[in-house]
Amino acid sequence: NDDDEDNSLLPNSKMSAIIATKSNHLKQNGINGVSIKKKRHYESQVTVDEPHGTLQLIEDPQKPIYVVQDDNRLKGMMEPIKAACEIIKNPMFLIIASNYSIFFLSYMTYLIVIVDYSLDLGIDRTDCVFLVSTFSIADLIGRVGSGWITDSGIMKRKHLMMGNMILVGGLLAATSFTTTYIAVTAISVCTGLVVGINLILFYALLEEYLGIRQLPMAIGLMNFSIGVISLVTPLLTGYFRDTMGSYDHLFHLLGGASIFCGLLWILEPLSSRCNLISSTNLKVATRVHHEDCIDRKH
Repeated sequence: NDDDEDNSLLPNSKMSAIIATKSNHLKQNGINGVSIKKKRHYESQVTVDEPHGTLQLIEDPQKPIYVVQDDNRLKGMMEPIKAACEIIKNPMFLIIASNYSIFFLSYMTYLIVIVDYSLDLGIDRTDCVFLVSTFSIADLIGRVGSGWITDSGIMKRKHLMMGNMILVGGLLAATSFTTTYIAVTAISVCTGLVVGINLILFYALLEEYLGIRQLPMAIGLMNFSIGVISLVTPLLTGYFRDTMGSYDHLFHLLGGASIFCGLLWILEPLSSRCNLISSTNLKVATRVHHEDCIDRKH
């Protein structure tokens, strides 16, 4: 085009430009092929909403240029944030995530300190090493048996989760009262069994209460919370070991937190009822909006 005497290019972004020449013939070019002769002639801008972006008219005495700004990039950036906020506002996600975080903190801390705690009891170092192995074997058995328990209909997942969290809390608190190798081993086996059952339940509960559509984002948020919680573990163990002189109160703290999270499942019926009411209101509002749109068309 002879009129395109080059001075400056439009910003480098996902745009398409439509140039109206003197003969009113529109020619579409890629963004890198559009130049502006004199910026000072661009005096007014008119914005028109388009299905896939914003149509912007920039007037020039010699040649008007229409620029279509693609809004999909901004929408794509906001979608994950909106999805995360929607999940965080769900009370059931908060209950499951809090259980998961405290559960992870409890059993990881237990594995870190149990050998050192057993050495303090005067148990032989060789025997102490096998405590982690017995825990792992019981953990494996629990993971295999978890699906059988829930699928057989013996217990609902939420009741099993509630019972396991309370049981883990009790086992952790009871650890501080053990004095023999047999007692420590018995609690280690029971704790590993409950841990194996619970680890499988968390993701099943997420799918049950949030749905398959929100499951990937919910898992990501839960794992993020674990990353934050894992930073606390060294501080806890160091404080109780170096300042308090023993792990007894650490077991009491973790046990109490686990029992509290287990009792949060008492709120599950209330939370489910609130979610049902919100879902019903949303469906009604959507239907009313749809009917209004139909009436306007007619």
